[in-house]
Amino acid sequence: MTSLDHIQYYVYPTVSLEVTSADVGWLLNGEIASLSSLGLAVSGNPKSGHRITQTVGRYIQPSKTLMPPIFRETRGAERFYNAISGIYPTPEIPSGFYDFANEYTEGDPREQVVSFENIKPTIKGMTNASGQPIDKFLEFAWDADDNDDIDPETDKYYHPYFFAKLPKFDGPYGFNLFDSANENGEMAFSMTSGVCGGCEFSIGVGSESQKNIVQVDANGNLERDSKGNVKLGVAQDRQNDTIHNEVWIALKKEESTYPVLMPSLSRGLVPTSNDTFVILYINLPQAYITAAEHRLYEEIIKYMKLNNDEKFTFTIGFSRIFFAQNPAFLAQLNENARLLVRYNGREYTFYISSFKYAMTAGDVLPNISVDLVEELTTTGNSLQLRIDAVKQDILASVGGADVLKTGLKYFLRKDTEDTANEKLTFLKGAKFGKYSSGPLGGGGAINVNPDGSTTAEFDFLKIRRKAEFAEITIDELKSVGGTIILSNASLICSAVETLDDRYRCYFQKNGTDGRDIVNQFAV
Repeated sequence: MTSLDHIQYYVYPTVSLEVTSADVGWLLNGEIASLSSLGLAVSGNPKSGHRITQTVGRYIQPSKTLMPPIFRETRGAERFYNAISGIYPTPEIPSGFYDFANEYTEGDPREQVVSFENIKPTIKGMTNASGQPIDKFLEFAWDADDNDDIDPETDKYYHPYFFAKLPKFDGPYGFNLFDSANENGEMAFSMTSGVCGGCEFSIGVGSESQKNIVQVDANGNLERDSKGNVKLGVAQDRQNDTIHNEVWIALKKEESTYPVLMPSLSRGLVPTSNDTFVILYINLPQAYITAAEHRLYEEIIKYMKLNNDEKFTFTIGFSRIFFAQNPAFLAQLNENARLLVRYNGREYTFYISSFKYAMTAGDVLPNISVDLVEELTTTGNSLQLRIDAVKQDILASVGGADVLKTGLKYFLRKDTEDTANEKLTFLKGAKFGKYSSGPLGGGGAINVNPDGSTTAEFDFLKIRRKAEFAEITIDELKSVGGTIILSNASLICSAVETLDDRYRCYFQKNGTDGRDIVNQFAV
C-alpha cells in the first residue's frame, strides 16, 4: 500500500483486472473508498476468478508537491485559476473581491507557472481543540542535579536529556505524534525562537520499543527517583497518545548548533514556554496539507492580481533648462525618490530604480537621467542594494548551512552570553544592572560627559595589580544619631588645646603599624 499524502489525477483508458481474492478492500488516505469514486466498476459480487473493470476515469497517483485546491476539488478536471473579476475574495477588504484590469478571455489564455517553495504543511500557528498553540511546549523539567559534566568512563554526559511537556494534539489538526514518524530521519523538534533558536532536539525513546518511556503518575505528573531525577521505564499508553493526553517527552541535548551544550541549566541557557518549534521527519495529517493548499491558493490569487497589470519601465532625461527653472525639484531628486507622472490624462506613481548624474568642467547644472518603475524590487533600489551587499557578504560563507547559526559570527546577541572578537566603542557610555545614581543608588555606569570626559560610578572597585590616580578625593558617609554628615575628609583628634579665640587640634602622625597617617582635610 502507498500512503497518498498528496494526490494527482491522471486519465487512463479502460482496463480489466482479474480478482484474485474475495476479500477485496480499497484504502485511500487510510480510509475505505468506494470503487466508483476511483473510476472503477465491478460487475456482480467479486469472487475469485471474476474480473474488475476500470472505466475511463481519473487514476490517483502520489505527489511530493502541494496541489492548488482547484485541482483537488475538481478531481483534476481544472488546473488553472483564471483572472476573472468578482469571484476571488480579497482578505484586505471584508466581503470584497479582486478586480482584474486584464481579464481572462476564453480561448486566448496567457498561462504562467509559478512555484511557491516556502508554502509547506506545518504546525506553525496551529491550535488544538482548547485553542492552545500546538507549536509551543507547556513547560520544561530537569533532573534535580542536572549539569553539563561528562562521565570520564563512558565519555558521555551524565544528564543527556531534558524534559518537555506537549499540549494535546486534538481538534481539527490533531494527530498522535508517535504514529507519525517517517523513514527519512529521526523525529526531532527544531526550535524557531528563543535562546535555543536553531537547535534540533531528537526525542528519546526506548531502544527496543521505540516508544516514549518517560514515566508519569496517574495525574500525568513526572515521577522521580530518590535523587530527584526523572524516571525512565516501560512505555505507558497515556505517554504515547498525544491526541488524548498532555505528554511529557525526553529531548536529547545537543552541541552542534552552538559552541556549548544546549540547553544548559547551569548557564541559564534554557527554553521557555513562549518559544516555538517545528517537528521534523513526521507525516502530517491531511488537514495540514489542506491548510497549506489553502495558503497556496491565497498566494496564487495574490500573485495573479499583482502581475495582471502591465508593468512599465520609463527612462526620463531632464534638461538643464528644466532644472534652472525648478531648483527645488533638483534639490529633492535622488535615488530613492518617488515621482508622480501625468500621461494621457492619467496619473502614475513611479519609483526611481536607477539614477545617473553627469557633470563636466564648465557645466553649471548637471545632466540627470532616471529609470522609473511602478514598484521597487530587491534589485531595483540603491538602498536595498546596499543591504543586499551586506547580506551577500554574510551568505557567501553560509552556503546551505543554517543562516542563524552562521550569522552569530557577525552579530552580538542580547538574549544570551556572547563574545566580541574586536573592540566595541560606546559613544555615550554604558550602564550595568538596574542603574540609579547617588549614595543609595544601585547598579553601575560609565558615562561620557558633554565635554568628552568620563564618569564611572560603582559600589565596589577591586584592583588586582596597581592603581594610578592624578588626584583622589575620598568622601565618607556616616550616620550619627540619625543625622547624615557628608565630609570631604576626617581625622581623629588625639588632643585639643584651648586658645583665646580658637581650638588647636592634634592628631597622631604615625599609626600603630608604623605607617604615616595622611591628613585628608584641606584648609
